[in-house]
Amino acid sequence: MQYFFRLHFGPDKIYSLALVPLFSNLDLKLLKLSEQTVYACNYQNDQALQVIDIKVTDSVVAFFPFYKVTLEGRVEVPDAEYVLVEKPGLDIARSGR
Repeated sequence: MQYFFRLHFGPDKIYSLALVPLFSNLDLKLLKLSEQTVYACNYQNDQALQVIDIKVTDSVVAFFPFYKVTLEGRVEVPDAEYVLVEKPGLDIARSGR
């Protein structure tokens, strides 16, 4: 989510909205090779943004840059490739219970 905002239409109509970036489809080959554990896709920059009503939000996820380490030990910095992580930090937050 890049921005969260509320839009007022008169005194009774208030919409809670979010501006979210869109990503490409998943890399299905990598998903299969990783036994359904690596959900990789490409960020489409600011050309692919969409405003949504926050009521349609099903879950919270984060996308992190998909850094790769070569066999020689070099770290490849991705240009636009990201991996999906569901509820980042939630397991840590729950461990204190």
